[in-house]
Order: sequence, then structure tokens, then C-alpha cells
Amino acid sequence: MPPPLSFAIDASKPVAIVTYHQQPTFAQWSDTMERLLHDANANPRLGVILDRRYVFLPAEAIYIRHMVRFLDERRAAGKLGRCAIVVTDIGSYGMGRMAEEITDLANSIRTFRNLQEAEEWLLTAA
Repeated sequence: MPPPLSFAIDASKPVAIVTYHQQPTFAQWSDTMERLLHDANANPRLGVILDRRYVFLPAEAIYIRHMVRFLDERRAAGKLGRCAIVVTDIGSYGMGRMAEEITDLANSIRTFRNLQEAEEWLLTAA
């Protein structure tokens, strides 16, 4: 059985893509994010795309709250840049908008339906 998440860091620009193959538990997600942040190609400006295009059901609200707290803590500590969430279904879009609203850091999380637009938004902060 493949892992629920994989990631790749584009060494030519400060962007990482975390691809969801299925909805992970929060522990699986946070473990993947920690490995990403400790990768040799990671840097403090690294923007992250959470690519949920292959997962068609939204995460639960408690998962989103934990995710936002994790991202806020890493960004406030200077370990991470912005985070873009790319979705295809309306429920996941709504949960992504919730993440945008509950973050403590202005303009740090945004939800998109298009991968290219998400990457462009991340690169405007780089």
C-alpha cells in the first residue's frame, strides 16, 4: 500500500509540493511535513503546495485546526514560507477557506483550484 503522502522540492525555486494520495491522519501529515522541513533542499522561504487534487472528500475541522497550528508555528519560527492548498471538490475548498480564516498569520494560507495559480502565489512571496 503506497503512503498517503509524498513530497518533492523543486531545487530551482523555493517551492515544495506535498501530494495527497489519500487522506492521511494528522500524525502521518505532520511526520511528512517534518521530513520535508529537514530535507537538504528545504530553506526558510520554502513555500508549500498541499496538492489535494486526488482526494475528493474534505478533511475534518479538527484536522484543519491542527494543520493550521503546525503551519503557523513553523512559519512564525522562520522555518517555512506560505502554504497553498489545491483542491477539486467544494467541501475541501470550504475547509481550505476555513484554514485561511483561522491562521494567526495574515496572507500565509490560501486555497486554489489550480496548481499553477497556487505556485505563482507562493513565488510572489519568495
